[in-house]
Amino acid sequence: MSEIETPAAPAAGAQSPVQTPPVAAPPPPAEDPNLVRMTSAQLKERLDETRSAAESKIAKELGVTVAEAKVILAAHKAKEDASKSDVERLTAEREALKAQTAELAEYRAAVEVRASAELQGLTEAQRAAVVALAGDHPAKQLKTIETLRPSWQAVAQAQDAANKASAEAARIKAEAEAKAAADAAAIAAKGAPLPPPANTSAASAAPAGAAPPDGNALATFEALRTANPVRAALFYENHKSAIDAAKRARATA
Repeated sequence: MSEIETPAAPAAGAQSPVQTPPVAAPPPPAEDPNLVRMTSAQLKERLDETRSAAESKIAKELGVTVAEAKVILAAHKAKEDASKSDVERLTAEREALKAQTAELAEYRAAVEVRASAELQGLTEAQRAAVVALAGDHPAKQLKTIETLRPSWQAVAQAQDAANKASAEAARIKAEAEAKAAADAAAIAAKGAPLPPPANTSAASAAPAGAAPPDGNALATFEALRTANPVRAALFYENHKSAIDAAKRARATA
């Protein structure tokens, strides 16, 4: 047989535990007599009725129908939306204008640097012409420089050509004079009489028995004309008076 345990007897002098009676559960709250229970569909229907009644009341107070009130409200909302769009558009345009202004300032600074460099490369006369036409406006200065540049180049080319032509003429003349002198020296070496200098005066006349100075010039000229007409022409230009005098003297002899 199994043993049954019995609670131990309280020790001598110990108090017995107090037994607490169980607490009864509170009664359920009384149901509110005004509480209405309905399904979701019934709630939606009730809300629609309430909204419709409110709209009718407001429309009546405004002196319009519900449909007219809706049109007025829709127009008011559209106006508010358009006003909001205008503000956003103006704000965007302002930001774009600020960016364009900053970019324009950068372009202007670059144009000023370019115009200053172009002006430094011009002559004083060219620079004065540009400033007279364009003032201090960098863009106009650049445009004026580009407009005048072809004429400046044409003038420079013409001046360069003139300088080259002058130098070439001087070179040819020098060569001709040198050649004429060489030819005269060659003729003199062969025994032909040489003409005196063009400015020979009567005090320095040739000694007795020598050929007259004009005759010497004419003889040299005729010898050069046979050998080299170009040199003869240059010699004649330098001794024209003596040669003409010799020709006249020979004609009257």
